[in-house]
Amino acid sequence: MKIILFLFVLISLLHSFAQTDQQNLEKYWKFRNTFREQFIKIGPNDGESLPAGSIKPCACVDDLYPSEDKTEWGVTCYGEMHWGDGMIRHGHYLGLLATEYRLLKNSGGDVTGVLNELFYALNVINRLDLKAESEQAKFYNLTLNGELNGFFIREDVGQDFGLNWKDEPTSIRGTNSVLYYNQRASGGIPNGSTVFGNSYQNVPSNDQVSSLMVGLSLIHKLVDSVFVQPPNSKIGFNIVLETAAIVDRLVRFAADHNWQLIDVNGWPVGNGGGDMLLMAYPLIKASQRITGLKPTSYDLSFTRKIIPYNWLQHCITGYGSNDKISQSDACREMGILQKSQRRKFNSKKNKDIINNMNSSLFQKWEMSGKFNSNIKITSFIWTNIIPNNYLNGYEDFEKTRKLPFLPWPLKAITWDKVNISDYNNTILFNYGIITGEWTKYQADKFADISGNRCLELINAVIRHESPLNNKSFYNNYLNGLTPFGPFNIAGFTSDPLKLNKFHENGWATEYRWTNPGESIVAGGNEGMFSALDYMLYHNLYYLLFEKELPPFKEKYNCFCSDELAIDLSKTTSLKYLANYDQQVIKQIIENLNKKLAYLPNCVSDVFETVNNNVQTVFEIKPKFSNYNSLEILTNEFQTENTIIKNNGNVNLRTRLILCNNSVLTLDSAGRMDIYGGELLLNDRSILAIFGEVHLHSGSKLKLVGTGSKIILHPGGKLIFDENTLIENELGSEIELYDGGEIITPGVEWEAIISGMIKKMNVK
Repeated sequence: MKIILFLFVLISLLHSFAQTDQQNLEKYWKFRNTFREQFIKIGPNDGESLPAGSIKPCACVDDLYPSEDKTEWGVTCYGEMHWGDGMIRHGHYLGLLATEYRLLKNSGGDVTGVLNELFYALNVINRLDLKAESEQAKFYNLTLNGELNGFFIREDVGQDFGLNWKDEPTSIRGTNSVLYYNQRASGGIPNGSTVFGNSYQNVPSNDQVSSLMVGLSLIHKLVDSVFVQPPNSKIGFNIVLETAAIVDRLVRFAADHNWQLIDVNGWPVGNGGGDMLLMAYPLIKASQRITGLKPTSYDLSFTRKIIPYNWLQHCITGYGSNDKISQSDACREMGILQKSQRRKFNSKKNKDIINNMNSSLFQKWEMSGKFNSNIKITSFIWTNIIPNNYLNGYEDFEKTRKLPFLPWPLKAITWDKVNISDYNNTILFNYGIITGEWTKYQADKFADISGNRCLELINAVIRHESPLNNKSFYNNYLNGLTPFGPFNIAGFTSDPLKLNKFHENGWATEYRWTNPGESIVAGGNEGMFSALDYMLYHNLYYLLFEKELPPFKEKYNCFCSDELAIDLSKTTSLKYLANYDQQVIKQIIENLNKKLAYLPNCVSDVFETVNNNVQTVFEIKPKFSNYNSLEILTNEFQTENTIIKNNGNVNLRTRLILCNNSVLTLDSAGRMDIYGGELLLNDRSILAIFGEVHLHSGSKLKLVGTGSKIILHPGGKLIFDENTLIENELGSEIELYDGGEIITPGVEWEAIISGMIKKMNVK
């Protein structure tokens, strides 16, 4: 047995940090637990390890009417989960995992779980890359084999994937992803259902690539070179080397195709910006830093027909960045393609396998263009024009903007006269950051205008420098989010009053840093959001001000606060509703409050279903069964006094936290078996053992709160198998009565003793 004793002088350090930093750390771990349980299913299969963007309570359209004539509304209240634009969100997720790994490593924490999670997050990119050709070829009636080549689909979330959460309080029935059906609540594909989504558009674009590159840059900067092969996985890889390989594939695919993103049949991708001419320089700079390859490893030149990209994309594919122009209008406006050529280029009619991404009719046509250049021109744009125009005026940029070869998005925006969309601004900011060349002053100015403070901090982390503003400035953003997490909840979907309740202080959207306008007002997308924006920003803040903050150690607080609800009689701001039918208003308010009730205001008691009396076998397990083997423990809570009666048996396979001063008592024939899980005693909670607690291999028993206590009564048994741990922190106690037994059958186990151990007599 190993016993580690900590000096009591450390106690003077525990209360020297600002309260808001401690509270923000507690919120982080709360959101992180919710994220792993409610917004993602970690693993190797379709849809897994892809974070959802939002949960919409009471939003599934099926079975809302119990009667055939649909006269009665709102009996059921099924929820929907939303994915979409998956690789944008995935870039943020990679950044979260990279920052959490580094912070845990710096503080001496266990990184096994986050490394397994990171393995599967990187594996997602490869999974979506390998299946991209075969999936997208279906739209041309082709059969193609997948290649690991940098061409990927955005997500592979199936229509029933949301049913993984069907037993949650939100009763998820609908899955809003690349391919989904409405009316899903009854199960199966009902008659008359509508297929939504268009998988033709499930392809890479500038926004997807740029976000991925930011996340991959953080992995390269923060994660050690370590080989990871999760349990039951047939493959493993070195995290850093695989990151470099993915970066090389992403950059090489664009470089090998005239610095454009094209689809499996050789046409411009049908969703978002695919012209990478402007992006060549930052992509090569990022690859040079991450892979170590020289810029000359890639084709540095490109050739263009001098035509606007969005017209070209519309004319050829029917899709593009300007929804106000039709395909025929775009072709007519271009004025450079004859009718016969347009027929030849029409991707929906051309079924010739000879025309593919490696032998593209479109690219052969474009390569006959008269404009030839290389990345030197984009080097000038990224090092001089884009970042400096926020600082030094707009004259040079105005001249450059008029150059006809510039692709979307630069061709359509003007810094000083037109508000740049959040969407475009984020793309430019992403690419600027991955060059590694923007100063803190340039990043700060870009953040001032865009509202994207997260990318400003990422810039500082990648460059290993302090950000421009002080700690308090960045901390204020974190302070604004309550333990509820970000949300924007509306009444009826078709509510004419647009009545909703949303989180104030800028936390009312799926990802604050991309949509600052949505995050402050009530006009954004509806839903309960994952707090991915908060968590990544929090970790970046922690990395940059780590020496001034409490240790980055997981917190196990039992959060509880008042429910949010609208009381119409007390809401003076809704006086204008007097002009509307009061019955309609009442229904809207009731529906809104029904949805608000799903916000996580209090943790639930895991023993509530048995009225806190366990008399048979009771299983406490993680949301998903593989989490235990991955050493990803999610939290369950005991908030009321509970008794494991004689012949009762609790099998614990995740983390159980005793809180609210609760007592867990094992009667003389009561039993708890911990299988690779953790039992944690928070402030003033008590574990009273008259029966038996058995820690099987890989399990832990921790007293983490002041006043927490284990009492081993006469006849009680505490059994430690190989590779187990007991820890009592300062302010906690272990009381051992005569006749109580600690049994260690000749195995190696560990005890970390910082609190009190008392030898007691039988009274």
